[in-house]
Amino acid sequence: MGGNSHADEPETTHSLSLGRTFGSLALMATVFFLLSFWLHFPNMSPNVYSDLMDTLWQRIVQAHGLVPYASYNLEYPAISALVLYVSSVWQNVYVFYLWVSTILFACMLGTLSILYGLLKERGRSVEAIAYFMVFTPSFIYFSIYSFDWIGAFFMVASIYFAYKRRPVESGLFMGLAVAARIIPIVCLPFLLLEIRKKKSRVLLLASAAGAWLAVNLYFMVTDFQGFLYPYVFQAGYGVEDSWLGLASPYAKEFSILLLGGALALVIYKRKRFNIFQQTLLAMLAFVLFSFKFPPQYMIMLLPLFVLTGVGYTEFMMANILNVVLILWYFTPAFSLGPALAITSPVQWIAWARQFLLFIVFAKVMISGGKSKLAPIEEKMPLEQVIPVSTRLHRRAPISWSRVRLLVSRAKWSSD
Repeated sequence: MGGNSHADEPETTHSLSLGRTFGSLALMATVFFLLSFWLHFPNMSPNVYSDLMDTLWQRIVQAHGLVPYASYNLEYPAISALVLYVSSVWQNVYVFYLWVSTILFACMLGTLSILYGLLKERGRSVEAIAYFMVFTPSFIYFSIYSFDWIGAFFMVASIYFAYKRRPVESGLFMGLAVAARIIPIVCLPFLLLEIRKKKSRVLLLASAAGAWLAVNLYFMVTDFQGFLYPYVFQAGYGVEDSWLGLASPYAKEFSILLLGGALALVIYKRKRFNIFQQTLLAMLAFVLFSFKFPPQYMIMLLPLFVLTGVGYTEFMMANILNVVLILWYFTPAFSLGPALAITSPVQWIAWARQFLLFIVFAKVMISGGKSKLAPIEEKMPLEQVIPVSTRLHRRAPISWSRVRLLVSRAKWSSD
């Protein structure tokens, strides 16, 4: 009996350590999310801009009804419309803000949970979640800004189920992702290619179409023109925070060609990458070659950087510029006139941000899956990895070399 008890001891310690680690990450994410909650809280000074409060809530207040598309124009797809409707039925600004924030918070924690499970399953350091997601300026500023955490959650869940070769679930979540934030559709070809069997690919496509249709059907039947409005609006939108402003008036044509070419290149080279690298490259291709890259899109990139652990220096510099961009946008002393003009420093910052992300894109494309790092458990026993809570308790300073070491441990190797 004594021998059996002793044999069970390491497993108990291991499970407790994992629990503490997840709890620490969730706690840190909650604290940083609350900072975003405070930054955008309505009617408080100082208060910083968000699309949710300064654009959408004002539109709801001025409308003659509460039903999106029918009562007021809405440039976001159906799930975002449903979130707005549910949050606005009380017609109270504070209830609205609390409801939307709660939904975004749940999606953020859901994303964190999936990332944590994937990292542990692959034997990688879960501290990548802290460095590539939670400890970023974009997380603080843009967590409560628009609907990006909803799209991020559905997108990451879809990638997870594709990785697990479960086409129906992957398709369902991809359909919901597109119904929340159209952008994740660029990941769909890579999910299909991850599923090898033809029948399974059909199931993935069918479930994606079914999920998308389920949340759009009501709007399609009751107000078809309203249903089409988000897609017409996005297609007709002008150049925003993208280097393709230099190609005006042909920015959209160049965008289509460059984005299509970049995605085709990733597909052609896809055997060099795992599913996580492929989807990161697809999303990077979108923000690099789209004619619009508003800063809130960075939220959907954070989980993919967690899963791949690439280009931390460039990634963090781009994150800093991503927040400087929005702060300067509303500061005449820095924007020097219209912030969307190519002569504005705001656009120079936006281009520098894209250039840094292009470096990451190029690095991944060139190196492919050749970089094979041993899992963290092989380098150091798990019980010797200091949990985040312990490190904070000891108040040990985190040096730059320590950050780089942790980031290098977080990197994925090729499948």
